[in-house]
Amino acid sequence: MMINVRLPRFHKQVIVRAQKGFTLIEVLVVIPLIVILASGLLFAIGTATKIYTILNEEETAKDIAISNMEFIFSQPYQNNYQLAPQPPYVCAAVVSPNYALHNNEQRIDLTVSLNNKTIFTLTDYRVNY
Repeated sequence: MMINVRLPRFHKQVIVRAQKGFTLIEVLVVIPLIVILASGLLFAIGTATKIYTILNEEETAKDIAISNMEFIFSQPYQNNYQLAPQPPYVCAAVVSPNYALHNNEQRIDLTVSLNNKTIFTLTDYRVNY
């Protein structure tokens, strides 16, 4: 497309072409900017995924610990409690007598692990009246 531009009579007539597309320099400048923005976005998505996974594991471990503690309190008073398996999580209860207040008090420590890593620990006391 040709555009004729008419200038005052003491200037020459100039022919201007309409620009189509981008120049090589513009493309070379934009590509690194797009790469930087895309890598930042991918980093943010990766970080958000890791945080979500950790929070999900902790919430699940907490729910398992509370459920097992309620199960222990529903059982008759004893020194060892059998807990139902919760694969892939491992829940272990350690029952310790606490004679500071009475002879029939227990400290119960529930530990929930995943892949040999402790995720959540819950401690409570139980008294046999």
